[in-house]
Amino acid sequence: MGAPNRFQPVVSRCRWVADERELFGRVPELQAYALPVESWSVGTQGQQWVSPVTGILSMAGPLVETLEQARTTDVSTFVNAGNEVIEADGLVAHLLGALQDMHSNHAHRLVMGVAHLSASILKSGQVPSGIEPAVARRASDLAAMLDGQAPMERATLMAKMASAVSARMAAALSRSPNSPNSLTALLVANQLVWVLPHNAFDPRNDLALVSRIVDVDLDPSVVTMVSQIARHAIEQSHSRLGGRKEKPADSLVDQLGRLAHGDLLLHPRTGPVLLRLMPHLTDARSLKGVVKDHKLAARYLEPNAVRTVSGAWEAMLRELSVWDALSAAMAGIEFVSASGGLFRLDGQVLDASARWSMRTPRADRRQAHAVVACRFSNLIGQGGAQPTLRRGLHSRWNESLPSGAVHSVVADHGIAVFQRAADAIRFAIKVRSGFVGSGGMLEVDGEPVAVAPGSHVALGVSFGHVVGGTDGESSWLDGPAVSEAIHLAGRGAPTSLMYDPLQIRNVGTGEWGLMSNGICCSRPAATAAWNDWGAGVHRFSDGSEVGGLSRDFQTYPVDGWAQVVDGVALFISVGPSRGAPILEVLGVDATMLRELQSRDIQLTEGEGIIDDEEPSVELADEDDPFGFEGSEEPSVDNQSLGSQWTDIGFGDESESER
Repeated sequence: MGAPNRFQPVVSRCRWVADERELFGRVPELQAYALPVESWSVGTQGQQWVSPVTGILSMAGPLVETLEQARTTDVSTFVNAGNEVIEADGLVAHLLGALQDMHSNHAHRLVMGVAHLSASILKSGQVPSGIEPAVARRASDLAAMLDGQAPMERATLMAKMASAVSARMAAALSRSPNSPNSLTALLVANQLVWVLPHNAFDPRNDLALVSRIVDVDLDPSVVTMVSQIARHAIEQSHSRLGGRKEKPADSLVDQLGRLAHGDLLLHPRTGPVLLRLMPHLTDARSLKGVVKDHKLAARYLEPNAVRTVSGAWEAMLRELSVWDALSAAMAGIEFVSASGGLFRLDGQVLDASARWSMRTPRADRRQAHAVVACRFSNLIGQGGAQPTLRRGLHSRWNESLPSGAVHSVVADHGIAVFQRAADAIRFAIKVRSGFVGSGGMLEVDGEPVAVAPGSHVALGVSFGHVVGGTDGESSWLDGPAVSEAIHLAGRGAPTSLMYDPLQIRNVGTGEWGLMSNGICCSRPAATAAWNDWGAGVHRFSDGSEVGGLSRDFQTYPVDGWAQVVDGVALFISVGPSRGAPILEVLGVDATMLRELQSRDIQLTEGEGIIDDEEPSVELADEDDPFGFEGSEEPSVDNQSLGSQWTDIGFGDESESER
C-alpha cells in the first residue's frame, strides 16, 4: 500500500470537490497545513489512510460540559467575562496546556481534533471509543436530547453550542504565545465544523438546519421551499432535454451538471446560477403537490425574489463548501487514546515510543522522557569545508536514528527523545561506537571525508520534562531535559583525566566545566534505565551476576553495569567516588570487563604498581616553534644546578641536617 498524496483521501471524501485543484480553490490553506496521513487497519475495512491525533480524548469531559452549558447560558456571558473567569474555564485550561507544546504552524491540529470530537459527540452513535465511561454516557444523552427536538429548535441549540466551543478555542488561541495560522482562523470562524460531522449531513433534509446555524439572510422555511422548487425544476429540465418541449434553459442546466461535482443545487459554482434559471425551468401550476403552499412558492419564481434568494443562497453555499472541505479533512482523524502508559488506536496497542507520547497535542505533557544529545562541534571544521561537513554530520545522525524517532538538530547537537531511558542509553552506545568510521572516515554526499583519526562524538543522556513535540513528520524540542542533555555532552574533549587508575575514562571535569569524549548520563537517567532495562543489571553491592561477574569494583567508582547485546554497559561515577550526580557510560565486551576487574583486583591488593608508571613526556622531533634552533649546546642540567646549591652562605657543615 504505497503512500498516497495526502490530499487524495480528502478529495475522495468531499461532496462537491472533483480534484485537488478544486479543493485548494475552496480552501487554499489546506495545501500548506494538511494533516499527515498514515496507513492503519481501522474497523472492518482493513488498511486505510488516516490521521492519528493524540491528546484530544482527554478533553472530552470539559468539552461535554461546555456543550451542556450552552443549553442554558448564552455565549456572550463567556465572551464578556474577565480574564480570570475565562482562564479558569475547564476547556480553556486544557486548550492552553495543549498549545504550550504546539509549534506555531501546527495549532490547526488541535483545532481540528477538538472540532471533530465536538461534532462526533453530537451525533448519536458516534462517540469515539477511549472516552471515560461516565463522560461517554453524558455525551450519548446529549446527542439523544438533540435528536428528540424539533428541527429548528435543534438548529438553534446547535448554533449556540458551536459558538460556545469556538469562543473558548478563540480565547485559548489569543492567550497562546504562538500566532495561529490562517487555517486555524478559518476553522474557528466556520460554525458548522463544531457541530456537524461530514457523514451526518442529509442535503434534502438538513439545509434549513444549516441556514440557521450559519445565520444566512433566509428563513429556514424559505430555504426548504426553494430547495424543493429547484429540485423539481431540475427533474423537469432533464425530462425535456432532447425532446420537442426542450427549452433553451435546459441545455444550460445540462452544461451546469457537467461542471459540478456532486449535487448541482449545492455546488457553490452552480447552485446560485440554477436558482436564477428557475423561472425559465418551471411555473406555478407545476408546483402543485410539490410544496405545501404552491401559491406562496410561485412568488419565488418572480425576478426580484429570485435575485434576493440567489444572493443569500450563494452566501450559504460558501459556508457549506468550506465546511465540506474542512470536515472531509477532519473525517480522516483517528483518535489515539492513552491509559496506563499504553497508547491505542481503534483498540490496537501501539508501540511504546516517543512518536506517540511526544505527538502533539500531547496526551500527557507532564510525562518524563529520556533525551540524547550528540555533540558534533568537535568534528566540524575537520576534513574540509564546514558547511559540507556539517551537512554530512547531520545526514549521518539521521541515518543512526531508529525508525519513527522524535529528533531535531539544535546548535550543532543532534537531539533524540525516547520514552524509555534504557532505549536512550543503548542508542547512545551504538552511536558512540559507530558514528565515525574506521580510520576517521565520514561519508559526505557519497564521498568519504577524513576527520581526525580516533575522533568520536560525545553524547549526553538526561531524563525529565521535555517541551515541544512532533506532528509525525517534523519535531521541535526544548525544555529542561534537552538543556541538560546538551550540557552532559560536554564542552569538548578532555585535556586531562583524574581518578583514572584503570585508564578507561573518556569524561572529566575541570575549570572549564564538563569535558567529554564519551557518554554522560544524569543519575535520574541511569536510575530510570536500570529500573526498566529489560535484561540483567548489577548495582553496587547487590551481588547479582551480569556479564559473568558479580564482584564490585573496589578502586574505581563503578555504580553498576547492565547487559547489552555484545557485552555490558559500565556506569562509572564522574569523580573519585560512587554516587556522583553524573555518570559515564562505557560499552565493553565480556573480555574487557574481566580484564578491568583483574586490574582492579591488582590495584586493590597493591600488585602491579611499579615506580616507573609515572606519566612521561616525550618531545617530538619537530622544528623549534620559538626560533631557538641555532644553539646546539644543552642548557645547564638539573644536576649542575643542584651542585650550585651546596653552600648558600650560612657556613653549614657537611653533617648539617639543614
